[in-house]
Amino acid sequence: MLAVLMILEAATLSALAADETHSNLQSVTSSGTSAWNGIFPFTLRGVLLCDPEEMLDCAPNFIPWDNGANAGKMGGEWQVTFQAVEAGDRGGTTCWMGQNYANRVPPHDDEFSYSNPAWVTEINRLNFDSTTGHKFRAGDLVQITARQALFYGGKRNINEGHDVDPSANFDIVLVTTNYGLPAPEVITLADVVEPGGCSQ
Repeated sequence: MLAVLMILEAATLSALAADETHSNLQSVTSSGTSAWNGIFPFTLRGVLLCDPEEMLDCAPNFIPWDNGANAGKMGGEWQVTFQAVEAGDRGGTTCWMGQNYANRVPPHDDEFSYSNPAWVTEINRLNFDSTTGHKFRAGDLVQITARQALFYGGKRNINEGHDVDPSANFDIVLVTTNYGLPAPEVITLADVVEPGGCSQ
């Protein structure tokens, strides 16, 4: 019953979310900081560039804070990247989540990390379309609803804001299976780095 309610809530929030573009979400200032000033929640469409299990080890691995002995140890991690396909849009966005948030951010209370069973539930929620049961694969066209997004290393990533509360979840909905991967583009460093070394 709880799972059904969460699916219905996610569908309702997705309907209320503003449409966003990858190019706008990933825009940066001349100093390399985020220029995005949009609102939450928002939705993005794009084609998955990888399988969900391809980039990081998502195996459940709860590690307690233990008075700081396990600081920074994230345990299971999950990540996908998807690329713009809409006319006028360009770029891509990464979605990330980790298991042991309490080992990275205050207040370092283990209740702010996912237990192994809770982590498996989250991974299954993200790996499979809630309507069709389809397991997401590279080349699928998806729509993602975000309620959190943090700027890190020059990119704004969709994530949970290091928060295990369901209100921080991002959701993935299947639009089309096997939409197809985009054709690779040949670029040079000059295309992505400005004089002086600042990434565009």
